[in-house]
Amino acid sequence: MRQYFIDLRTEELRGKTQAFGWTPKNEISNGRWVMFGLLVGMLTEYATGVDFIDQLKLMVSYLGIVDLD
Repeated sequence: MRQYFIDLRTEELRGKTQAFGWTPKNEISNGRWVMFGLLVGMLTEYATGVDFIDQLKLMVSYLGIVDLD
């Protein structure tokens, strides 16, 4: 029980001093967005038959970032 309150106080202090960076809340959020992106990529691969790497190549080509032929 003592460790719980120590961790709670540490999180409180960390939350007040750090607005950006490697906080547990940010890491959970980033991980969820990555999992969502991979899920969308896999579903698109299943629906279109184009693999994930080729989807990325097409995306950067269509956006004009890289000229791939």
